[in-house]
Amino acid sequence: MLAIIAVLNGIKPAFMGDEVEYLEEYKEAGRRLGLRVLVTKRPPTDAYKIRRPLVPMSFIKAYHGAVEEKEKRTAWLFRQTGTSERISHSISGQLDEGYVLGYPECCIRAYGEDRAMLVETVYNYIVDRYHAKTEEDAVKVLLTDPPFPAPKSRIHESFEKFPFISHVACSDCIDGRSQKSSKLNQELRKLATEVGLKGRIVESMADLLATRLTRVVKR
Repeated sequence: MLAIIAVLNGIKPAFMGDEVEYLEEYKEAGRRLGLRVLVTKRPPTDAYKIRRPLVPMSFIKAYHGAVEEKEKRTAWLFRQTGTSERISHSISGQLDEGYVLGYPECCIRAYGEDRAMLVETVYNYIVDRYHAKTEEDAVKVLLTDPPFPAPKSRIHESFEKFPFISHVACSDCIDGRSQKSSKLNQELRKLATEVGLKGRIVESMADLLATRLTRVVKR
């Protein structure tokens, strides 16, 4: 709800892609508020704009084919007509969707680095754990969907410090060397307070973080 109100107030565009069961409600809410609504396929996650993972290309292709659903749709909500062109560039893999959604560039670049490192970590784990001697061996192991150690993530720190943003803040923002995520969080916090959503968002985020922490402890 806050994401939609943020669009209405001209703070930033928004999109819904992860919770597909709410996609129709999301679209309808945008239309009722007079926002521009565009439904597209998901931006390609195998388009590495920051850097390509340092693993064989065959492994990258297999990784994205094995772990992702290609047919997922997403709904974009925005006000300015020029945003539709940026969305098109994102869908074609020319532009990271973070730039369309108004995320700080430092966080976009950090997330791009994280994505590349994740594929590298999975590849190196397969090579070491399953003694894959060739890239073909690594791909074969990957396609069996083996378990992997949980990767390091800033998600908990990010949402604990900035509960109102929808992106994962980079280390510079979390540690205070950059104020970009903090400023966006403050702007969204003010908006949430004005519309009476602040308490609900803080409570929901606390529950989410507690659930994630419980899962980590159980592991």
